[in-house]
Amino acid sequence: MKSKKLFMAILPLILIFLASCNLEITEGPVTSPDACLELTGLTKDDCYSEDLKCSKIDSSVVRDSCVAELAKSGNKLSACNLIVSEKTKGYCQSQIAELNNNPTICAEIEDSYWKNNCNFQLAIKNNADSQCSLITKAEQKSTCFQKIAVAKNDPELCYFLDQPDQDKCLLTIAKSTQDYLICQELSTALNRDVCRAKVAELAEDPRICDKIGYDMIKQSCKEKVLSS
Repeated sequence: MKSKKLFMAILPLILIFLASCNLEITEGPVTSPDACLELTGLTKDDCYSEDLKCSKIDSSVVRDSCVAELAKSGNKLSACNLIVSEKTKGYCQSQIAELNNNPTICAEIEDSYWKNNCNFQLAIKNNADSQCSLITKAEQKSTCFQKIAVAKNDPELCYFLDQPDQDKCLLTIAKSTQDYLICQELSTALNRDVCRAKVAELAEDPRICDKIGYDMIKQSCKEKVLSS
């Protein structure tokens, strides 16, 4: 009897406690562990892509891009093989090649754009002119040889260029090395004399001016060198 009276006495307290617990649960913020789940369409795919949850993406285009970034962040070449698009796969492989400074990966790329870009980037990075030869796009190949020729001050590489780029390349190296003998390799007499004049000014050597054939350029050369 006493126990029953005791229970009836504390019952209101028990009810108040349970009510307060229930209130705390229902009124608190309801958050999902997967915030992207509430979204739809491309917005949902972009959300998963930002979180690099590639397997949950519906769009094959977005999923391929996500896998490429996932492979890059983890430096995993094998992940690139999960990509469907040949172009996106090529991008993925080229990124891994650059991360590891590994030109052999470039050879595995099937997409021509990214294969060329991969060879170009690693050729420039390592001053490896032999890798420029692997580039199939003429303009990009020419730029590759030009950049490495100037970086290495190697006039021999200028001969891979067509005119007028070849003369520009030789002139740049002649000025950089202050070697007037390189000027002799330029395509025209006028270009050769202009080159000698430039080198004479940089070297502050009037004797180089005497190598110039055009009298007007020779005179101008001596005036500039002697007044410097």
